[in-house]
Amino acid sequence: MNVRTSDRVFRWLFVAVAIVATVNVLLYAGRATIPLVQGDAWTSLLGWLGRDLDGDLRLLDLLVQPTRDTTNLLFQKLLVLAHVRWLGLDFSIEGPVTALSALALAALSIWRMAGVDVVRWRARDAIAAAGVVLLATTLASTNIYTWGLAGLWFTWLAMAVAAYLWVARDATGAASASVAGALVGLAVDEMALVVLLPATLIAVTLGAGAQWRAKWPALAGFAAGILATQALYAWANHAAQLPTADDVQGGWGVLVSPSFLWAAATAPLGEVLLPMAHRERLLGGLAPLAGAALVPLALLLHTAVWGRIAWQWRRGALTPALALAAFLMLVSYAMVVGIGHQRVAQFGVEYLQQPRYLVFYVLQPIAAVIVMHEALPATLRYGRAVATAALLALALLQVAHALHAWAHLKFLSVYLQHAAQVFGKLDADPANVPADCPDIFSVCQMDEASRALVMRRLRDAGANLHDPDFRARHRLSMAAPCPQEATR
Repeated sequence: MNVRTSDRVFRWLFVAVAIVATVNVLLYAGRATIPLVQGDAWTSLLGWLGRDLDGDLRLLDLLVQPTRDTTNLLFQKLLVLAHVRWLGLDFSIEGPVTALSALALAALSIWRMAGVDVVRWRARDAIAAAGVVLLATTLASTNIYTWGLAGLWFTWLAMAVAAYLWVARDATGAASASVAGALVGLAVDEMALVVLLPATLIAVTLGAGAQWRAKWPALAGFAAGILATQALYAWANHAAQLPTADDVQGGWGVLVSPSFLWAAATAPLGEVLLPMAHRERLLGGLAPLAGAALVPLALLLHTAVWGRIAWQWRRGALTPALALAAFLMLVSYAMVVGIGHQRVAQFGVEYLQQPRYLVFYVLQPIAAVIVMHEALPATLRYGRAVATAALLALALLQVAHALHAWAHLKFLSVYLQHAAQVFGKLDADPANVPADCPDIFSVCQMDEASRALVMRRLRDAGANLHDPDFRARHRLSMAAPCPQEATR
């Protein structure tokens, strides 16, 4: 097979992978996202979302950031308000939004890595692009789709990558960079300041090389936009008489503990390739050994990525794609540190294996694919064979994850019907909490007055399970089955 024919075959392979992966993740997200109120959304019903249902929402409510709960992000509040208006508070719309955001993240990475002229791609371009798509659309963690609000982290990551690519452009000035910073700051809240701003400053400076001083105006504008939004949030909290500090007490000492460093080295790659839940299901007591086996692979990944970036930077040949890889790695590192500070200090190192954090962990292998694409010569036959084998292994792994995810949907439907019946019991008698309250109903842990308030707000607004169209759409009923039906 000559080179042109080989390139054409791999281009069609990418098209096939992209179509199958896209259709699969969109269909799964549409089916799997839990439509009911869950998690932090119950708390929001006591605050801004409840006031919206009562018709008393103020602009200040959208800007207040009392804690780092997922539902406090501005763009997520706006999305919730949209489906309150048009879908009766149906959270299932957030799954497809998450999937589209993951695809946007993949598209931006591929554009920076290989360009958009697919018909001119060489085999290595198509192989790397297919790998990025498979990683971004993985169903290794179904939690990012079943809990739509958690998966929407993909949305601000895609926005952050777009903002970084804009600021990194040679033609970007201070004014447009400040707009990008403000948009990211409004979407991401304090994470824009402590995660995205440092990552952008470092990656843009690395990518600029000897011309790094020329990027000062754009970087200053980007920082100014983010700082302006943080000042706006601080003002909103002050006006609402809320503290600006987080209500979670973290700890920095855990970040240097051997147990955290070990978990931080294995969790990101492990949760992408074979999450702990799957390791325990498949390997039982040998699951920890499988995690230990990932350490050399993880160290090789980080060494290869940063070694290549450092080598090219010293040569003055750091490409925009490698600078993007550095940005992705830095964002992922910062999020691991943040999880360690905020959550591991409270709940232990196992918290790093929470399925929803795959959203941040997947950035590391995507960065590795970008680096390997840049390092692999287009004409190196054996390198292409190795890359093809790696892509095949990754594809088979993603197929296994997808089959497992789809197979568990039947359990989800039973779970949702049970949750709907518990919802009906709480609505009828908020004072008595059913013993079988599902874990997504944090309302069951509220005091009686708060529980009665949120159930009343949903009932008066005809929202969620009180909306007949919602119940018909998802085939749910708040009524308990009759004895004859229950025994069938």
